Amino acid sequence: MISIKQKYGGHAKRAAMALLGSTYGYHRRFVIIVDDDIDPSNIDDVLWALSTRCDPATAINVITEAWSTPLDPRITPDARAQRNFTNSVAVINACRPYHWKDQYAKTCYFPEETRRKTRTRSGRKFYDWNNGVIGEWILENWSDGVLGDERQKAYTLGS
Repeated sequence: MISIKQKYGGHAKRAAMALLGSTYGYHRRFVIIVDDDIDPSNIDDVLWALSTRCDPATAINVITEAWSTPLDPRITPDARAQRNFTNSVAVINACRPYHWKDQYAKTCYFPEETRRKTRTRSGRKFYDWNNGVIGEWILENWSDGVLGDERQKAYTLGS
């Protein structure tokens, strides 16, 4: 996982290639790049970035014959017999597109107070990633949402 502040077009992919070329890139299967407003240690944030900023047709690159290890369980028996210890790696760019990042949609988030009130409404269920409660979470008044550049954790609407 890489979190970067993009400085130029292609910066995200270049950061991924630098990782793969280093010892930290050894035996990786996936490299995900996110913008600096995403906490790379928070899987909810990363999944949110993947679902809102990644276009699968243009943002996923597969690198073949990448450096791996004999311990890689995904290496086929034939490749192992030939001592071919390589694998493929998916590089996934989950950043805002650099060339129009300033025009990209603002992130809509709900302040903690709004989320707390919604959770305590009687008869309302929601999906809470921390507690695993599944149901529907409907806000009757979407004007409670706040537009902002600073992303806060938002709960996924479920059915």
